[in-house]
Amino acid sequence: MAGGNDLWLAKKIWDKDEDAAFEVVSRYGNTMLKSAYLMLGDYHEAEDVVQEAIWLIIKKPEIYKENGDLEAFLVTIAINLARDRLRSFWKKRVYPKEHLPKSLFSVSSSAEEVAVDKIQRESMVGILEKLSVDYRAVIILYYYQDLSVKEISTLMNWPEGTVKSKLHRGRKILRKEIEKGGISYGVNRTEI
Repeated sequence: MAGGNDLWLAKKIWDKDEDAAFEVVSRYGNTMLKSAYLMLGDYHEAEDVVQEAIWLIIKKPEIYKENGDLEAFLVTIAINLARDRLRSFWKKRVYPKEHLPKSLFSVSSSAEEVAVDKIQRESMVGILEKLSVDYRAVIILYYYQDLSVKEISTLMNWPEGTVKSKLHRGRKILRKEIEKGGISYGVNRTEI
């Protein structure tokens, strides 16, 4: 069930209140940007996707259902728009991993930790790019957004079995890629 603040914001969106877009960006922009970036691997493309997602929800507020989690809904829109971009012909080219924004991930204090953090960010984005678009979406929703299989199933309009299968296969690919690269990552959910 959506919280009171989400319902208040949803009402502003349904009423096509101009301030609603600013409030959405303020509350959920970073989360949407992080998810879009993890899908696309390009910060500027991710920004475009977030803008497109916010524009979509403001133009068509009826697509949000009152009983849903607004943040999860917005992240799912961003991920689906990113999936569409990845599937388009022009996006199948390789982007350099330059200028990875530190604000998307944890920031360390020492120079050594900052360097290790940057290497891990670059490596993880590279590893995520090796997954198919659907596997990547499920992994991001599950591990980075802490959504349950049931929530992902509802948001993506897939049966729970499909979500579990994509999660299992995505983990398997990630595990192989991580072992191949000799990289160690902490995971806040069940181990990959």
